[in-house]
Amino acid sequence: MPNNRALAEQRALNIKKKLQRDQSFQEDYVSFMGDVINKGYAVKVPDEELSRGDGKVWFIPHHGVYHPKKHKIRVVFDCGASYQEHHLTDNYCRGQT
Repeated sequence: MPNNRALAEQRALNIKKKLQRDQSFQEDYVSFMGDVINKGYAVKVPDEELSRGDGKVWFIPHHGVYHPKKHKIRVVFDCGASYQEHHLTDNYCRGQT
């Protein structure tokens, strides 16, 4: 798979701008991501693994959305994001349907 770091960095820059504009969104987003890390759903990846050139690294862009009837944030991890006509979901092992 191609290195999609540029896509993920652009999405992260967009999130950063929103975090800087909206203090409430920032607090909710940071809290949600802290929970994700504290529960072990995500871990810090060593820098040397992020710069691999063997096609085994794929950055998952994410963004926050609020439920229309609640003021609770949900962070969406966009595994279907396309980069150079590639998607992470194209490489899943699919089970029975």
